[in-house]
Amino acid sequence: MKRKRVTKRLFFFAAFASMLFWVVFTGTTLAKDSSSNTVQSSIPTTKFTPEVSNQYKNKVGYLVTEYTQPPNKYVTDSKGNILSESEVAPASACSPRYYFETISSTRVKTDSFISYHPSFKSWDKVDGYWFGSASQSFSVGLSGYGVDVSVSVAGPGFGTFITANPDVWSRPGIYGNVNRVKQKVKVQNPCGADETYTQNVYRTNSTYNKAVYQ
Repeated sequence: MKRKRVTKRLFFFAAFASMLFWVVFTGTTLAKDSSSNTVQSSIPTTKFTPEVSNQYKNKVGYLVTEYTQPPNKYVTDSKGNILSESEVAPASACSPRYYFETISSTRVKTDSFISYHPSFKSWDKVDGYWFGSASQSFSVGLSGYGVDVSVSVAGPGFGTFITANPDVWSRPGIYGNVNRVKQKVKVQNPCGADETYTQNVYRTNSTYNKAVYQ
């Protein structure tokens, strides 16, 4: 009788350990080529400020901002600064270099809610919101994904008026397209072994402001 109980307990703990391993590792967005047991802090976040490439009003009257994206291939230092060809050579003997290459890009949101506009913190009952013609860059949380994404949208000003229903609580939200970009990252370490990783990053290239209701 005791032997059966021990066997059942061992089976339970083995099943629980297997389940815990699956939960921990299937949510990883960065993986080493030969192992998925790598922390995301190993790869620096790329520092890239998008530039506005086009602005227009869509059929509904929203001011749409389109902006540039990082190139498909680029090199950064350990702080995430994109380097020119003349800067790729390490400044010091042991400074690593990170070579990024886009493997694929998949659309995950189309004309969908991304985040609330950071410049409008509260809910109001108003007939609309004024925005300037100049775009501002923000880092916002991507709704439904638990990651941050960089966006460029118009900030408060007197250029474009976005209507809202004054009988309902509202605040401006950021809408647009979002792509999940899979990258291969090669770490070139002059004082150690080179390593290669893959990671997913989320990017937008077209956004606009729109009233969100409670």
